[in-house]
Amino acid sequence: MYCDKCGVQLSDPQQFCHSCGKSFARARTAPNTHFRGRVARHASILGVLWIVYSLVHLIPAFGALSFGAIGWPFLHHMHTPLFVGPLLATIGGLMGIVSIVGIAAGICLMNYQPWSRICLLVLAFLALLNIPLGTALGIYTIWVLLPSEADLELTHLAR
Repeated sequence: MYCDKCGVQLSDPQQFCHSCGKSFARARTAPNTHFRGRVARHASILGVLWIVYSLVHLIPAFGALSFGAIGWPFLHHMHTPLFVGPLLATIGGLMGIVSIVGIAAGICLMNYQPWSRICLLVLAFLALLNIPLGTALGIYTIWVLLPSEADLELTHLAR
C-alpha cells in the first residue's frame, strides 16, 4: 500500500503516513444506519410505479370526465337524473388531478425532491383503498418513505 499524497510505501496496519502525516483512519459510520440508503435504492422503482399507476388511472378519469361533460346520448335514453352528468365530470376531473399529481410526484421522487415524499405519502394512504394494486403500492410507498430517516436522506440526496 502506498500513500496517495506523497507516494511512500506503507505497511498495511498503519493509520497515518510516517512521511507526510496523512491520516488513513477509517471514517466512523453514523448510528442508526438501518434506513440509510433505503430511499436511494427504492426511489427509481417507486417513482416508475407511481407514474405507471397514475397513467393507468388517467383512463377512467378521462372516461368519467368525457361521459359527464359531453353528456353521452345513452345517458338521456336511460332517463338518468340531471345531476349524473356533472357528478361524473367532477369525479373524472378529481381523478385526473390526482393522477397528474401522482405522475409529477413520481418524477420528482426519481430526482430526489424532498416535497415528493409528503405528496406520495398522502397518495399512498388514498391508494390503500384501491385493492389490490393500490394497496400493494401504498404499503410499499409507506414502507420506503414514512420513516423520519427518509426525509433526511431525501434532503441529503437533493443536494
